[in-house]
Amino acid sequence: MQKNNSVTVSIDERGEYRWGIRGYTGRDPGTRKKQYLIETVHVGRWDVQKRARQFQTKVEKDGFVKPARMTLGQYVHRWLENSAEPEVRPRTFARYMEIVVGRLIPNLGNLKLKELQATYIEEYLAKVKVQGRIDGRGGLSAQTVQHHYRVL
Repeated sequence: MQKNNSVTVSIDERGEYRWGIRGYTGRDPGTRKKQYLIETVHVGRWDVQKRARQFQTKVEKDGFVKPARMTLGQYVHRWLENSAEPEVRPRTFARYMEIVVGRLIPNLGNLKLKELQATYIEEYLAKVKVQGRIDGRGGLSAQTVQHHYRVL
């Protein structure tokens, strides 16, 4: 078991090359129930220690938000920071930021992930196709709407 500041991480063997990494993140302020974040990984014995350290760092950096309470806005910001920025070119990342900050978050950002439905996405795409330009002079092209869909 490893402990650092507020997150305690434990590793449980669940079978051959299968491990459970469990991070205790404190108590829920409202219910006072213990909160855990659990991840199952399929790696070798030596790699699991590395994954546990990465898991611990991620939880400490990002904080703990129950997936049921996470909004699309929170998720997309994390995705931009942790996945998109390190993987894509700077210009592509700038375009992703433009789409996310300028359009997605104002329209869908407050929705909880568990409440997000395909109909909301379809309505959003139809809306930006008709009246999506920032200057208010009409909609976006089919290709630009496709970019929004891909980012989502």
